[in-house]
Amino acid sequence: MVIVNISGGLGNQLFQFSFGRYLAQLLNTNVKYDLQTNRSFKNYTPREIEYALFDSKPEIATKQEIGKMKYFTNGIFERLERKITQKVPFLNTSYFVESPFSGREKTSHFKDNCYYEGYWQSYKYLLNCEISILNEGSITENFSNQNKTLLNNMISDQSIGLHIRRGDYLSNKKNVSIFEMCSSNYYENAIKYFKSSFQNPVFYVFSDDMVWARENFTDTEFKHVTNNKPVIDFLLMSKCKHNIISNSTFSWWAAWLNQNANKTVIAPKLWYKGKRNESTFDLIPENWIRI
Repeated sequence: MVIVNISGGLGNQLFQFSFGRYLAQLLNTNVKYDLQTNRSFKNYTPREIEYALFDSKPEIATKQEIGKMKYFTNGIFERLERKITQKVPFLNTSYFVESPFSGREKTSHFKDNCYYEGYWQSYKYLLNCEISILNEGSITENFSNQNKTLLNNMISDQSIGLHIRRGDYLSNKKNVSIFEMCSSNYYENAIKYFKSSFQNPVFYVFSDDMVWARENFTDTEFKHVTNNKPVIDFLLMSKCKHNIISNSTFSWWAAWLNQNANKTVIAPKLWYKGKRNESTFDLIPENWIRI
């Protein structure tokens, strides 16, 4: 059995959940998950697990099972153990911490009977795992009439899902130091690309800062999608024909799960600040356009 830590927002949860399935297939073992989404740490945004999103509920590891693989499971000693394991991995061979901003880890590093902690943000973990992830039915059952109309329009329009993330990229000091902010210029260039490539494109705008979005995208070709839970916005974005994503795993996954065989996805060249950005060679698929 392996245990995979789940933390962060919806996009991170999907990477971690999928990585668990990847390990289960690679190692021919069972996978359980340690839910850490709502813990309160400095510079950490508490989240909830989006059970409605998954086709099957993640099987949760017990404290006893976690304790067999980690020495500490809470408090300052847990964080210390994490740092030591990351720098000197042979000191605890049943606890594996992902190297930060490293891209895909070598397959030879993975083993059974181990606890895995990280974000695992590489599309290459997904290529050989033809697995269903989303339980769309449980989500669409709760669609409002407005969202049902939106979905029908997205299917009939030359629809582009445009995602803008600002929120904790502006308010969280740690995020400010790590992530680039997608500029107005980035979105303008992406919009120009679609206008030159398709007739009558319609841009469905999703954002955690709709005030800024409305101020910057005012023409009738922009449809601002509001008053939804994140999981609803996520599914709607994935149903657009094409996507303009921000440097956010939330919109990355919406674009990845977009089933349009002829989809065009535009992603920012600058995801992180500084040398960290070099790690995105395993994050952004080669057929996506980076500008």
